[in-house]
Amino acid sequence: MEPLEKIIRHTAPEPNGLRWRYIDGSVLFELSQLVSARFKDFAARVDISKAVQSMNDYIGGACVPVTRDAIGRVTHQAERNIYLPQPNWMVIFGGKVIDVCKLEFVRYSPRSHRIFWRTLKSSNGSAEFDDGIVTFAAEKSHTRVTIVARQKFTLPLFWHAVNIDLAPQIKNPLVVQAYTTYFTRTIGNFIAQYEGRSYRVGRPWESAEPAEPGLRSILRAAGLGDGSLEKYLTRFSGIAQRLDAFKSPNGAQPFIDEHGFRHFPGNANGAGKRDALGITTVMGEARAFFAGLAEAVRKDLGVTDD
Repeated sequence: MEPLEKIIRHTAPEPNGLRWRYIDGSVLFELSQLVSARFKDFAARVDISKAVQSMNDYIGGACVPVTRDAIGRVTHQAERNIYLPQPNWMVIFGGKVIDVCKLEFVRYSPRSHRIFWRTLKSSNGSAEFDDGIVTFAAEKSHTRVTIVARQKFTLPLFWHAVNIDLAPQIKNPLVVQAYTTYFTRTIGNFIAQYEGRSYRVGRPWESAEPAEPGLRSILRAAGLGDGSLEKYLTRFSGIAQRLDAFKSPNGAQPFIDEHGFRHFPGNANGAGKRDALGITTVMGEARAFFAGLAEAVRKDLGVTDD
């Protein structure tokens, strides 16, 4: 990544400070922000070795430290990271979650901490490139956070058919907006860690409210009709709870880890009967739910067959 870092440093920035360019079909970019915190304090509270896990829209994964330095800091590690589709609106077109496996190296000095990563595999084929560098560096009485990365995510079939490369006047602003948003929010996550604030996607499981009261207030605020949409969404909540209540064939229960992520036990040998879990019944309810939901949306939006 260091040769690519030199290339992007000589690329003219956008008005918002983002430097970017295409390189062999991927996007190479740099975004930097000065944080009002002394480097010593910032680096003590924000672990550079966890920078990749702190990226925006991170929803889970695993990290295995391999070697540490003389004072116990991680210098080499392997990670598997899963993120929401990027940009998030790609999910509308069938975009995949980003699932990438990386090797990482961390370099420490008195006035900077840097993590380098290289993606070796994407289990679901969601990324061809996702390599980068995050740097925390002392700058007078502040800390400069800089992200340099090379990324190329697999586009849904719709965007292959559209071939947006033929319309740079449309594609380029989308690229600038997407990368600026993602990495501005990532730097915001680092700042939140420094300040001791929550930054993960979602809410802690323990504080999650029942679906019904929160749903009513949201729908009322959105002005969604007579409540028929609410009825079907509430019904879906019940279906989800039934699915959640199922035990695996070996009796193992779901559990929540120390980071608030919920884990569901698998079935290694594929044993267990479909009907024993009640899947047939629930799938029937799910089909009825989606049929009712479609009708509710039509009614709330005033759409008729006429």
